[in-house]
Amino acid sequence: MRTLLVDYGTFLVLAMSVLITAALSSGCGANTNPKQALETTTSADGTKTAIVRVTGTPGTPFKGSYGSTSAGMESVEGEATQDYEVRYNSFPGALDTISATMQKRVEDYSKLTVQIVVDGQTKKETSTASEFGVAKVSWSPSEQ
Repeated sequence: MRTLLVDYGTFLVLAMSVLITAALSSGCGANTNPKQALETTTSADGTKTAIVRVTGTPGTPFKGSYGSTSAGMESVEGEATQDYEVRYNSFPGALDTISATMQKRVEDYSKLTVQIVVDGQTKKETSTASEFGVAKVSWSPSEQ
């Protein structure tokens, strides 16, 4: 009888070890793909991406800055047409704002337009055709 109890106890320990090893190696159902986990976290935390689009007369040189309250501002220089990605918080109650200020770097009447585009829709847009004109735009997700 004693031999039977020892064998059963050994079997039980071995079975539990196998189950624990299998659970740990499978991640207990957790997502083990780091990229997929990051995408899920990014979506779950309410962070989205908007586009600051600088258009107008092709080749018009400009200088300025763009960004969001949460991500900070970045200075840029370029020629129309350019797109810049901006990350912002879109969860309910977020007090984030996307803004951009661009100035023409030429003394002519070419057009410079600055847009904030979210999910393919232009949320705000402003233009200037003045000599060394400034186009300034801002938008908050709470405006929807």
